[in-house]
Amino acid sequence: MQTFRFGAVQVDIRDGFTVTSFDDGGKVWALHDEQPGQRQIAQHIGCSVEEMNQTHDLVHSMLAEMLGLDYSPALYAVAHGHPSTELHDAEEDAVKAIQRFAVLAGKRFPT
Repeated sequence: MQTFRFGAVQVDIRDGFTVTSFDDGGKVWALHDEQPGQRQIAQHIGCSVEEMNQTHDLVHSMLAEMLGLDYSPALYAVAHGHPSTELHDAEEDAVKAIQRFAVLAGKRFPT
């Protein structure tokens, strides 16, 4: 298991799943196994579905910290049952773009 901290957010990458924990007790559990529609996204990014899923929620939190946010708005919404917004869609696009950029640049995130 690898653990990453971003302020009050903790991201644990474990065998088969990732857990993002917020300081108010909210959590997002994300499986690394392929979910419907992910194969095409991973192919565009240039990695396996498992690798994409292992790093995806980590990149959400890295991006939020880079922008000076307390947490990822998209992951926080998932953890608390809030509806998706245009902001969350833009965040998803940005995360996938960062993952693709990293692959094209020959860099791999910790997994």
